[in-house]
Amino acid sequence: MRRVESGEVRSAILELSRRDLANVYSLDIVDSSVDDLLEDSACVARVGFTGDFHGELRMRANTALCTAVASHMTGEPTVSSDRPALLDALRELVVRLGGSLCDALEKVGFDVTLTPPLPGEAEPEGPSEFVHATFLAGASGLAALRIIAQPGRIAHAP
Repeated sequence: MRRVESGEVRSAILELSRRDLANVYSLDIVDSSVDDLLEDSACVARVGFTGDFHGELRMRANTALCTAVASHMTGEPTVSSDRPALLDALRELVVRLGGSLCDALEKVGFDVTLTPPLPGEAEPEGPSEFVHATFLAGASGLAALRIIAQPGRIAHAP
């Protein structure tokens, strides 16, 4: 078992953000946090990783983006008040992103497995360390995409 390099994770998640979020939902990757702009009712979806990388991918998105994601996935308009549908769509998107991240890391020689979606907005069990955050904003809404790892399971470049 080897430790995943933080740079490889950052590179992979930025590529996924551009390809699967920015291009599909007309979002831009922005330089500053959008956390203060995400309302309290923002949707959160999480998926975990095991293997050479233990941690999670967490996406927090405002209602407008969750509605756009749900509508895109179903091909039909989704009502923004249908919170269960919005959460399901965001979970599905995060599972897809997590699977793509696993594929990207496996291509460079790491053994990484995706876990089922994690419940709610809780912090990871045990100690954790922040690895990377990507913030997106645009006509479809706002999102914060974070990678969190268990300490010692990710190598940081000097």
